[in-house]
Amino acid sequence: MRQVEETKAVVAGEQARMNAIGNKVLQIVTKAGGEFWWETDVEALGNVQHVADERLKGKE
Repeated sequence: MRQVEETKAVVAGEQARMNAIGNKVLQIVTKAGGEFWWETDVEALGNVQHVADERLKGKE
């Protein structure tokens, strides 16, 4: 049962982190006058994108 609760906490944390990244992307696209997430200026993402990339690579 403890493992289930720990997993739920990890999932909730990841969802919050991904939502924060998604919101940042949408803010940048909107500010730049774009309509789609793929139009996001990679340089404008800065550290948010770097952290996401490192986590995907398993380095964090």
